[in-house]
Amino acid sequence: MNRVLTDKVCQYGRVVGKEPDFGPSARAVAENVKQFRTAAGWNFTELSERLSEVADWSINAVGIRRIEQRERRVTPDDLVALAVAFGVSPVSLLMPNLKTVGQLDQIEFTGLHSPVRAEVGWLWLTAQDLPTPDAHPPGSAAKFFAFLERACPSWVSTALADRWRADLKAQRERANRELVEAGWLDESDVTDGDD
Repeated sequence: MNRVLTDKVCQYGRVVGKEPDFGPSARAVAENVKQFRTAAGWNFTELSERLSEVADWSINAVGIRRIEQRERRVTPDDLVALAVAFGVSPVSLLMPNLKTVGQLDQIEFTGLHSPVRAEVGWLWLTAQDLPTPDAHPPGSAAKFFAFLERACPSWVSTALADRWRADLKAQRERANRELVEAGWLDESDVTDGDD
């Protein structure tokens, strides 16, 4: 038996070759739908009606119950319509434990091989950073900029890249000032950082 299928059997306890029905991201969506629905005080029928009214999308009450009980998958269209109905971003539905997660809590996403800190996961979901804790080893600027180009509209990736470059320049200037003040570096050795 090949290693990939063996890993799936061990990890998911299912028949070889059968994918899991719900990974961590699907579970997060199901839980968030339930939390938003109950916080709004809606029953399944009321959420179904709201979807129809404000999002022009149809998921019947049984379908909503099945989503929350992880018996029905959420399509991309469902995800966006549910976000409209709840008045949140689609990203909000993808964030595990949205209302209770702490910044340093470990959370899981489908496709990532290990849990990440919630703050890292949120930045990744909102296309502001790479999803791995070791995403910024020395020399990783090109990797980060390539991620921005793939993950964002061009006007967003350009603005984020410019802000990131400005932040790096400010950090470099601050570090150089501190080194000069401490006597570790001569002021004539400090460059303006634009070279």
